[in-house]
Amino acid sequence: MLVNAMRRNERTGKLEPVGWEFSDRFLPHPWVREAISEGWGKELRSHLILTVKNRICHGKPYDNIDELMPPREWVAYAKQQAERYRKAAEWRNANVRTGDMSGWLAKLMESNRRSSEEEAA
Repeated sequence: MLVNAMRRNERTGKLEPVGWEFSDRFLPHPWVREAISEGWGKELRSHLILTVKNRICHGKPYDNIDELMPPREWVAYAKQQAERYRKAAEWRNANVRTGDMSGWLAKLMESNRRSSEEEAA
């Protein structure tokens, strides 16, 4: 069982894993759908890959998707971190990229200049 989706390479004609997609086998799981839509799919995929790899190394079965999923606390934390990242990206896109920081950058630079002058004195 593969966690990542497989696609045929146009150049070589071989099937290769696609690192940014889930395998079709995982798509029906509600946490996978949430992870894809909420932005924490990379973290969930990484967890599943490590869990499957660990089970293979220890000779344990890895065919039950529910047993491979992380604990609820892990999922809640991943959702929280994805939300924090989304809010930070929104702020960055609204402020830093447009150049309108409403004096925030100037205040930060002034604060850094004062603290470096105090340290030098």
